[in-house]
Amino acid sequence: MDKNDIKQLIKFRYIFGAIAAPGKGRAFLVVLGREHYGAEQMHVLDEIECKDLYEVCHTAAVWNAFFKCDRWVGDSKDNLTMRDFIRQIKKEVKGMQDFSVSPTMLAEKKQGFYEWAMPTLKKMINEGRLILPPNGLLRDYLSKIDSDDLPSLEFGAIPAVESLVFAAFALEKYKQPGTSGGKAIHDSIKI
Repeated sequence: MDKNDIKQLIKFRYIFGAIAAPGKGRAFLVVLGREHYGAEQMHVLDEIECKDLYEVCHTAAVWNAFFKCDRWVGDSKDNLTMRDFIRQIKKEVKGMQDFSVSPTMLAEKKQGFYEWAMPTLKKMINEGRLILPPNGLLRDYLSKIDSDDLPSLEFGAIPAVESLVFAAFALEKYKQPGTSGGKAIHDSIKI
């Protein structure tokens, strides 16, 4: 990030990170920002595909410190890889003892996940509510998904899309006055 990117970052009041780590040797992290309550647009601030738990752990620690994330969400409820990730980050990174990943109920909708998530994501993007980097990994992944393939895609197939869904839906819920960070759809677990 250069100075102009950092100046842009300052305008975001609500920042959520999301992790999808299906346990198949790779994971995807994304950070989204929104300027204020009621703001329609969510912006992807950063994204990365990781090859192993070590890379996930350290990237999340750096991003948590840099972006000052309000919340991390992910497929952590029944995910042993995610639980290992949380334990490791707390053990290895100073100042991260309170780090947690809130499990999202969206991960429980494994059956037909892509069939309902993709149309909603595309609608958010087309309406300008979700802003992706022009040359980012997420845009690339989304462009390669054929709508005819949606019924055959199993949960865990494309962690990039899953992490984007987790973050976008949590931050979308957060914009509504009277909600407390989306706690209505998921509660944080700490190990």
